[in-house]
This record gives sequence, structure tokens and C-alpha cells, in this order.
Amino acid sequence: MLALLLAIQGVPQAAPPLRLHYRVASTSTVDLGTGAAPLVLKMSAFIAITLSDSAAGRFAEVRIYSSTFDGGAMAASLPPQLLADPKDVTLHGYVTNGRLTSLIPSTPNLQAMQLIPVVQLVLTATKSATPGDHWTDSSSIDSTSAAASSRTRSTTAWVVKQVAGGTDFEGAISGTMILEAGSQRLDLPISGSSRLATRGDHQASAASQATAGQGELKIGAGSLVMKVRNEVTATLFRTAAWAAIP
Repeated sequence: MLALLLAIQGVPQAAPPLRLHYRVASTSTVDLGTGAAPLVLKMSAFIAITLSDSAAGRFAEVRIYSSTFDGGAMAASLPPQLLADPKDVTLHGYVTNGRLTSLIPSTPNLQAMQLIPVVQLVLTATKSATPGDHWTDSSSIDSTSAAASSRTRSTTAWVVKQVAGGTDFEGAISGTMILEAGSQRLDLPISGSSRLATRGDHQASAASQATAGQGELKIGAGSLVMKVRNEVTATLFRTAAWAAIP
């Protein structure tokens, strides 16, 4: 028995899952170029990200604890698919050294899909990196519903910088987005920036990203010049219980 206990003690134990709680918020501003006030869509949510070690990376599980969506002046005309509550939707993916290779929702939900970019953003901080490191990540996000489909392709050039108390990840973004809904199609080049603040523990304590673009929205035989701006933020709550989150 003693020999068995000694043998068990010598076997490396798997690290316990890492659970991260974030409050995330996003704002999308759409200017149709008609002289009317821009359309503003807002979303905020509390999410839990659980990372479990595997042989070559980490399994990621993202649970949406609560979510609110504000369609502003457009609320009455938005498709019901966009208004469907994502509460308790779970997304599953895989992370390799800070790179999220997939993230699939347990139930189709457009609001849940909108959270994928911010999940990708905060998980970049789990990469093993030191000040002075730089690299480029590519991203591909597709979303399809009965009303519309979108395809986003982008690259982010990252650099790690030393700051007081930790390190910052700073990224420069470039890419394209294509949105199709019936006879409407939008081709939109996008550019922007990302920032992650870490404090030496490979966890993003705060994250932000802003992208903007201007493109042509084709509506049948006509077209409009559309400007779009997206802003997302994420704040880490260092707690193991949802009850401790305001």
C-alpha cells in the first residue's frame, strides 16, 4: 500500500480548470449616409470562460450568464433572431497558446455569435509572451440565420509591451466583412486596434477593441455609402461565484 501511495504521488496531476468571469459590452454604430441620425446597437453580458488542459492546448467553454440588448430606434424593426435571449447558451472551442481555433454555440443564437470576437480577444492574453514579442493572428468568423449571413476575415499584428505592474498586448487590425440579407449586400473593409492589460498571470484584466470601416451597401439596383464602427470592452471579475458579480 505504501508503495502504491508513493507511486501515485509521483504521477503529475492535471491542473484544475481555470475559470474566468468577464463583463463584456459592445456598441455598434451604423451611419447609412442618408443624413438621418446613425443607428446605435448596444449589448452587454456576463460570461464565464472555463479552460481545461488537454494534450496540445486547452478546451474552452463559454457560458452566457446574462445578457441585455438595446436596438435603439431600430428595435421594432429588427429580426426576431437578433432579439433572442442568449442566456444559458454555451459555446465550445479550443485554444492553443492564446489562439482560439473554433467556438461553436450549443444553440444557434445571433447575440451569442456577437460575443465571439471579445472571447477571442481576452483569450489572446493566455499566450506565453514577453515584452518585445510580436506576431500576427488571423481570424475567420461566419454567422448565418434565416434573415442574413455575414463573413468576417481579419488579421491582427500584436506587440507586447512592458508597463507598470505587468504587460500590455497591443494589436493593429485590418480585414474585410461581407453582410448579405436578401437583395442587400455590404462589402466593408475594416481597420482598428486592440489592447489587453495583463498583470503577469496570463489573464486579461481589461480588454478593448475598436474597429471601423466604410463600404457600399447595395440594395437591388441602388446603393448607399455606409459607415460602421464597433467597440467592445471586457473587464475581469476575480471571483469564483456569480453571486459576487454586481
